[in-house]
Amino acid sequence: MVLVDPWFPFIHRADRYNLGPNGGILTAVNLFATRFDQVLTLIEKRQATTKYVLVDTPGQIEIFTWSASGTIITESLAQSWPTVLVYVVDTPRTTSPVTFMSNMLHACRWSALLPCPCV
Repeated sequence: MVLVDPWFPFIHRADRYNLGPNGGILTAVNLFATRFDQVLTLIEKRQATTKYVLVDTPGQIEIFTWSASGTIITESLAQSWPTVLVYVVDTPRTTSPVTFMSNMLHACRWSALLPCPCV
């Protein structure tokens, strides 16, 4: 599993640049994208012994889906290996129609824009 936070802890980014939580997460994801070649190298090194790789991104899906860095990360993975995007919905928070539709629109956006299947 590849986690973004150990590479660029968003709390430290928020404190260092005087940002709120979302600004810290966005900065961490942007910095992570600038070094994503290192992640690809790490995956390549472990390719013989690893069947699956999970990449967990921090924070809210909006930060990842609406930023250029989210697209860079996803497209980099999809160009290198068979890639599937898993969009996990927080079901207890999806009780209202507005929240449900918001989640479905995010999933549709990913499905339409990215070069990999979305489940």
